[in-house]
Amino acid sequence: VALGYAAVNVAGKAALRTMLGKQRWDAVGKSQTEMVQKIVLIINSALCGYAGSKAIFGSSFRNDPITPYPAWAHDAIAAFSGHTLYDMGVLMLAPQKQSPAIYVHHLAGYIAGLISMTCRKGTYFSTAIMFTELSLLPVSA
Repeated sequence: VALGYAAVNVAGKAALRTMLGKQRWDAVGKSQTEMVQKIVLIINSALCGYAGSKAIFGSSFRNDPITPYPAWAHDAIAAFSGHTLYDMGVLMLAPQKQSPAIYVHHLAGYIAGLISMTCRKGTYFSTAIMFTELSLLPVSA
């Protein structure tokens, strides 16, 4: 999944360059990478927001938040984990230093999802927390 997000990054860069034209794209300068990463972030935020909404408001976990392991939750956690790995790679390659807290934040989400997928328990918690990814949509646009 992380490679899928990397492919979206490459395709997004080509699409933006085509849409904006070479002159305007070159004028964007150093912000090109940030623009392309926002496309990936918006896709991930929308998918995670949907999964979180489905966990909170849907019927899959209505009577039991621990034992159900729906296929859609497995897919959502895998996609979230892939984006987490992608995002950590982007952060590590960024020229500016990042706070260690951002890596702890990403690793905590990744490990929680990995535990849910391995144990096939508690996927409600791993998917419901994804609802908060919707908060990234307004700041990414």
